[in-house]
Amino acid sequence: DLRSLLVQRARTHVTIFYFLHFVSGFIHFGSTRRLFHFLIRDDGGLYS
Repeated sequence: DLRSLLVQRARTHVTIFYFLHFVSGFIHFGSTRRLFHFLIRDDGGLYS
């Protein structure tokens, strides 16, 4: 019926929203970590 269709659609939207949120957070974390590695390596190679 209509209510189950709305629930299904809402669940799909929530899933897509969480997926996009996770992807953007992962990309942000990766770029931050890359910048952190670059700064540490530029600071005198603590990681080498």
